Amino acid sequence: CWCTSNVIQLIIVAMRILFIIIALQFGMAIRRGQKGHIESGEPDESTEKKLQNSVGSGPFSFIGAKYGDEIAAGALPTLNPPLTNDTLPVYASLDVITQTFPYLASLGTIQANANATIGGENVKNENVGEIFWTKKGTGWAPKKIAPAIFNAVFGNITIPILFEDEHFGVVTGADLGILRLVSSTTVFPIDDRVVYTDQSTSIKLATQLAYFPQGVASLPVSQDVFPELESDSSLTQMFFYGIGSVLVRPQENSGLRRKYGPFVADTGIVHRETRDNPGFRPLGAKVFFDSDQNVTGVYDYYKKKYYVPGDCDWEAAKFMAKTSAFTLITFKHHLMWVHHMVSSVVVFNKVKFLPPDHPIRRLLTMFTLRASRVNILANFALIPDHSPIHRATAIPYEEYSSLLEVSARTNPLWQPFPDYVDKFENTVLGKLAEEDKFPFFTLGVDYWHVVQKFVHHWVEETGMNPMSDGPTKAFYRAVRKVTKQTAFKLPRRPTYENLVTMLTQFIWVVTGFHELVGTVVEYTRVRYSHYSHETSAGRRSLCERARRHVSR
Repeated sequence: CWCTSNVIQLIIVAMRILFIIIALQFGMAIRRGQKGHIESGEPDESTEKKLQNSVGSGPFSFIGAKYGDEIAAGALPTLNPPLTNDTLPVYASLDVITQTFPYLASLGTIQANANATIGGENVKNENVGEIFWTKKGTGWAPKKIAPAIFNAVFGNITIPILFEDEHFGVVTGADLGILRLVSSTTVFPIDDRVVYTDQSTSIKLATQLAYFPQGVASLPVSQDVFPELESDSSLTQMFFYGIGSVLVRPQENSGLRRKYGPFVADTGIVHRETRDNPGFRPLGAKVFFDSDQNVTGVYDYYKKKYYVPGDCDWEAAKFMAKTSAFTLITFKHHLMWVHHMVSSVVVFNKVKFLPPDHPIRRLLTMFTLRASRVNILANFALIPDHSPIHRATAIPYEEYSSLLEVSARTNPLWQPFPDYVDKFENTVLGKLAEEDKFPFFTLGVDYWHVVQKFVHHWVEETGMNPMSDGPTKAFYRAVRKVTKQTAFKLPRRPTYENLVTMLTQFIWVVTGFHELVGTVVEYTRVRYSHYSHETSAGRRSLCERARRHVSR
């Protein structure tokens, strides 16, 4: 009834206000360094259990590691730093808002669930919000008044994003107001600091940031748990069997190939200036691997120096390389390529050109549920100047914006994945895939063909001819128009084969590829690790003695 509905809305508003107050108090407490929030001492059994079972604070904890005089990574989300007793963790306080954001993100999750129009029911045509369409007899007709649209602009590329989700309703001013609040330099001026702490303090701080209001975590629960991400072999796991596999290429430089091996992962695109703070340093690295997939070296773009296993700063070089890879993949492959250049493009044009009961829209609905809401909120949380993620990168906004623009322009994800893999057929990477040692290629192609078979069967069952179906042609051409400005352009004619291939590639990207490059929680959860304690401690001791000798 009307009364119940208004009471619920008042409760939600009250929760919002309470949440913001709690978040601000928490952030200011951290800023002042109050002892109730940052305590010393060894983590007890309860704390360690929480760390093992929680999502951690994701990329918002910014816990790094300092090796001797070298800050391993000071620019963005740290990648599971070695929290061993022989290292000195560093808490990079990239201003208060990055510390309070998990609270606000959790609030958004609660509100999104409250706004859902389908609840636990199956998705049905009659539940679809009529954004561009209105009922006319037994069919649908375009609305005369267009809905509210936000245009995300990246150079000469414009991506329209809806403020309304067909199942989860309109993103309200209150929803966006929270994001505008946390991006405000008036309320939250940028206050970059670097705070050095001991191991147990870092762990406890990360645990406190893993906030679970009403049982809802600020990040999803991790489905996979990596034992450690500190050893040399963990780089093999990350770059050949995990998120970093999207970066691995054959080494084309003959000199480097002879010295370091046939494989390289290059993250030089993130080698950019940082904001003015002595605790920050630019990212960017090349990671080299031999024919057995063992890491053989790291090139630091900032220091213009090569590091190999056994060097004094090898641990710091590895850490910087992992952080660089995670940063690049998060912004380029995940945020820009998947969410903006593929998902947002299809979702908007699906809703605009395909009526709610159209068979192609019904197919896509299974793979775009809640996408409009996710994409519009992601845009406001991740793209604008002083947004939480911009603050977290420690990169000036001009550099940050340039990185996003280059990423949009170089998007290749509309190329059918089997065609992409075929380019490496006669290379060392193709040979590695033939030996079943590069699952990104082998499993990726297998899954693509599974999706293709499904899509082919779906479209065939409709009995539709895409070349003569007006809505389908309009939808396909609108998507193709965006791809003309990127690294791969869709074929001009919406033939049956081209339509099936386009739909297959879309589904493959937003499911399988997104699962890979969206592996955020698994790579950012803080672990209480004792990896290689004696070896690492001995190496650090030798390095410190060498530095003292040089200083004399």
